[in-house]
Order: sequence, then C-alpha cells, then structure tokens
Amino acid sequence: NETNTEKCFGVANNGTCKKDGINDYIVTGDKSTVKSDNGTKVAGHYKHDIPANGSMEIKWRFSRKDNTKPFTDFDEIFAKRIEEADEFFDAVAGEGVPEDEKRVQRQAFAG
Repeated sequence: NETNTEKCFGVANNGTCKKDGINDYIVTGDKSTVKSDNGTKVAGHYKHDIPANGSMEIKWRFSRKDNTKPFTDFDEIFAKRIEEADEFFDAVAGEGVPEDEKRVQRQAFAG
C-alpha cells in the first residue's frame, strides 16, 4: 500500500506495486503495476451497459470456506456492517456535529 512517489513527488519509487496500480492496470493495461499471486488489494472489472436512470447491483462475498449459497444472508450482513460503520463514525464525530459535517468527515477518513 505504498504511495506512488514518482507520480506524486517526482521521486523514484521503491518497488513496483503502488496504491494506484489497479487503476494503471485497468486504464493502461500495465500488468507490472499489480501482483496476481498475493497482496492486500483486489478489484473487480465489470463492463456493462446501464441505461439512463437504470441501475445495477453487484454482490461479492469473500470467504476461505466453500459456500454453496453465499448470498442467502448477504443483505442482512451488509445492513449490519452499514449499521456498525454508522455507529463508529457517529462516535468519532461526537455529539452535536451537524449531519453535513459528519458526511464530510466520513469521506475524509475514507481517503
């Protein structure tokens, strides 16, 4: 999860895989910017035509176990994770912080 110092600061990088490697692979096709055997990042690359005012939902579930019905409780678990995240960010923001400021803070934490 290294910063691409060459792009950001004009200083030579240490190693090949940087935070923007997935982007570089998808946009330019440069396979040297990603590893396929190990790492801490993953990306799905889907190409679909979605009509105006349309929508599309993609569900992923990562597991080390075989699961013949991986999405049976997906919506329930996803809703629970949203609830947990909301509780966390509410606690971080503290009481009395306006909702708009909470949203800005949450986005800032996300990077």
